[in-house]
Amino acid sequence: MKTSFVLFVALSSSMALSQSAAPKLGEAMAVDLHVARVDWHPMGKAIIYTKKEEDEKGIGVFVPGQRNGKIVMRVPFASSFDTTWLPGTDSAILTMYAPRSKGMDFQLVLVDADTGKASTLFAGTYAENHAPEVLIEPSPSLRHAIITFAENGKRHHRILSTDSNRLVDAVDLDKAEKLGAQGPNWMATGTAAYTNPSDSAHPPTTSSSLVASGSNAISTTSTATFTAIPPKAIPVLSDVPIVGTLFISRPGIAPGTMVYELNPSQANLFESHYQPWSEVYSGIKRLRQKNSHIVARLDQSVAEADSTWLKEDSGLPAYVAANASKVWISPRSKGVAYLIDGALFVRTIQ
Repeated sequence: MKTSFVLFVALSSSMALSQSAAPKLGEAMAVDLHVARVDWHPMGKAIIYTKKEEDEKGIGVFVPGQRNGKIVMRVPFASSFDTTWLPGTDSAILTMYAPRSKGMDFQLVLVDADTGKASTLFAGTYAENHAPEVLIEPSPSLRHAIITFAENGKRHHRILSTDSNRLVDAVDLDKAEKLGAQGPNWMATGTAAYTNPSDSAHPPTTSSSLVASGSNAISTTSTATFTAIPPKAIPVLSDVPIVGTLFISRPGIAPGTMVYELNPSQANLFESHYQPWSEVYSGIKRLRQKNSHIVARLDQSVAEADSTWLKEDSGLPAYVAANASKVWISPRSKGVAYLIDGALFVRTIQ
């Protein structure tokens, strides 16, 4: 009877909503079992998920259209991580913490959802509560990010190079920030731009400013002295809204302004004219979850189930699944993931 009921609900829902303005959902795709958590790509391109295994937990990836999910690494049960997607790609950087008896392991791991591979960018073991604070600022279009490490009262930068799966020390950027350069502001090319300190709110005490040498590295005149610039605060993850927010807001720069552009492969700075990154999105749905309890009667038989639906503030709802225990909607409503008895399913949203 339960099978008949599910078919009855699915068919009746489809018939009732086929001529409505309800969201259109793709077929349900089975991903994996024993799943506990899902992190959606901001554009709905992929997911990263965790699953419970015998002695540890697995971290897996899935791209809609693939046959099923793939576990890319396994970590201790007590470990935790934050996900930073590189929105122009199917890749993400995981900031991972794993407690030890006398401290903790800290890692940055690059995960590629399309190829199902993971590679370690940085790893270290630290005394308890002494792991570096990390701020990851991803390019809007490139497989590239600027990573700021704050440790023992000092800040330094590395970048994820577009040339390889490795971090490159951004020595030029360290110097520029100490002199008062501000950024990043993302450019049309997906690269980062930084203001000239002489144009910032904290100008140097002389008229000297950053200049690009023949090797494109940053240098200053030997006689210049600069005011001390307070280090920029690194925001706590819980203070940054995730849904609908991809990039940290920076003071605006007028197009055509001379700036220092960060080379995304070698991490050197060079002079450039600023052209801002811009995105135009059309047809973005703002969907919310709606749960219903359904009672179906057929002759003398009665069946009950909970059902999950998606709908916009105005418009008819679309049926997702029956008896889903958890639901994750992608930030721009391009997909929905849900659990039924620990099994993870994904449906795309058109």
